[in-house]
Amino acid sequence: MLSSLALVPFPLLSDPASYNPNTFCYSGGHPPRAAWLDAFRRTTLEFQGRASSDPSVSDAPAAAARFAERYTAALQELETPSLPEGALRRAQCKTCFVRF
Repeated sequence: MLSSLALVPFPLLSDPASYNPNTFCYSGGHPPRAAWLDAFRRTTLEFQGRASSDPSVSDAPAAAARFAERYTAALQELETPSLPEGALRRAQCKTCFVRF
């Protein structure tokens, strides 16, 4: 599945070749990493609530609950302190979130 996904530059980047997506080191337990993961975690219930009331999805409440469960698990995986310094990069994040 991952092999069928292509990475493309964000169209609003003025110079995609010089863009480094690793603004913060997320693998060493640094404050920026914890803050971002906490921000993502805090939004989970809000997204689940909105998704569960989507009239275009026949099983919206169940699908929203599955999303929330998988998203929370992905965030916990990204929180794993046993990752070596520098191990959490774009590829690992993509693998973790491609489930969605």
